[in-house]
Amino acid sequence: MIELSRELPDKSMANEPEQLLYGLPAYGKVSSGQEPLCFYGLSLGGLCCRVSFTAGEHEAISLMNAPFSGIDIAPSCTHSEVLAWLQQVEKHLKSAGYKTVTLHQPPAVYGNQSLVERVLTASGYQLISSRNFHVISVNERPLTSQMSGMQLRRFRKLLREEPVFESYDSSALSTVFRQIEQWRNTVDQPVSLGKEQVLEQAKACKGHYHAFGLSLKNRLAAATVAVRVREDALYHFLPASDRELHSVSPMVGLVNGLYDWCRQQGITMLDLGSSYVRGIEKASLVRFKESLGAKASVALSWQKTLS
Repeated sequence: MIELSRELPDKSMANEPEQLLYGLPAYGKVSSGQEPLCFYGLSLGGLCCRVSFTAGEHEAISLMNAPFSGIDIAPSCTHSEVLAWLQQVEKHLKSAGYKTVTLHQPPAVYGNQSLVERVLTASGYQLISSRNFHVISVNERPLTSQMSGMQLRRFRKLLREEPVFESYDSSALSTVFRQIEQWRNTVDQPVSLGKEQVLEQAKACKGHYHAFGLSLKNRLAAATVAVRVREDALYHFLPASDRELHSVSPMVGLVNGLYDWCRQQGITMLDLGSSYVRGIEKASLVRFKESLGAKASVALSWQKTLS
């Protein structure tokens, strides 16, 4: 049996669900400006499942201003246990005045979602969206072994320009963001979050936000703000490059540098994110990511009206 709790237990269990940054109360608070609604499932062994919500208008959303979050479940949980726990969560939300529940589950590459999907279906949730994220598997081989022939040729051309990849300290985050914002505005791809909001998130979640850049002859050619969303995953959250240097493919070099940095840090997933621009998946972005060796992983969103 899983007991509903609003507080984290003092003890952990060996196989408890891995923590996503987006499920942390500190992230939920700073991203929405309100205390998140956190629910935990406790068994005799300790924490075994959890979910966090922010409040919309009569709607509990997991999580506002996050690409994904949803329910985390330990491998030891059973269908009936999680279903009973979720029903307790819904009862609490309904009594607090919420009319709908929306869950944005992480891509399948972050962990098998089949149990969550069966539980949500059994509980009456409806599938409301399906989004593709593209993720590169980081291993002992160089990224060039995963690139397509065309992208490999572009990378070799870039190497002739002697690119320099850099990982910046946290003090450079504001400067890098400003440059990314400028580049994106030039090509009509505005940033999804403002600078102050990203800086607040980085301050509240120390060690999770990183700035990287690729320079050519002392000129910044590409940059990103990346987020370590889990111990084993880096999310290439906010990439951009100098349009004037597009012919030498600086973004390929930036991703290659991120891949090598992940290897050094023991990170096994480089998440290139989704490829949606104003709600429509952009085919050219998909092709670019797949030419670098990224594979699509589906993230599902679910919704239920509380009766």
